[in-house]
Amino acid sequence: MQIEKYAGDYCEDIIVEKRDALHLKAQAAGAFGADYVANILLQEHSRREQQPPLLLRDPRLNELATDPLSLLEYDTLILPKRSQS
Repeated sequence: MQIEKYAGDYCEDIIVEKRDALHLKAQAAGAFGADYVANILLQEHSRREQQPPLLLRDPRLNELATDPLSLLEYDTLILPKRSQS
């Protein structure tokens, strides 16, 4: 009987934790409708296969490495302009 109570409490804690995390994700995405929240759940539970790296014809281009953080600077320049238009 004690094990069942512990298991029930544990499951309830996990459900509350998952619900709170989902709520934060929905708020961050500005998703407040049931369809949007269902989409978030679907994306979380969908299996994504690892994609192989893209290989270009020119082997020199395959050796280039980009800094993903540097793209954020471009986003700050471009995105506000898009929202104004």
